[in-house]
Amino acid sequence: NYFRYYDRVLSDAELAHNREVDEARYFGALAATNVIVQTKFASVEGGEEVLAEEPGEYKVEGEWTFSAAKVKDKDGVLKDAAGCYIEELKPDGTWTRKTWHDGTSYTYNAETLQNKTIRLTWSTNRNGFLLILK
Repeated sequence: NYFRYYDRVLSDAELAHNREVDEARYFGALAATNVIVQTKFASVEGGEEVLAEEPGEYKVEGEWTFSAAKVKDKDGVLKDAAGCYIEELKPDGTWTRKTWHDGTSYTYNAETLQNKTIRLTWSTNRNGFLLILK
């Protein structure tokens, strides 16, 4: 159901990466996943205007940069991505260490992170609380 169009020739590493992602997404063929990419409220928009990493599961060997320029907010409105939440998968299957990363890109380094499985959740804003004093 998807067609990819590139305006340049991809490197061998990019081709291998895309092949692994497709196998994981469509055939469940990728057993080991160390990065899960998702968006907070809805799917990432595609197209020329929006350059965003597709949500899905990735196996990163070495280093890979994930990015999202725009995502939909809770009302379904396309807005600039402000950053992503980063969580780490514990051995018991729960997610922990939720931290915020400002910016529209995040680089995962398999060696530095010791192949830990992380989840990147792109969002239009960082949730917090508003304190109003009168």
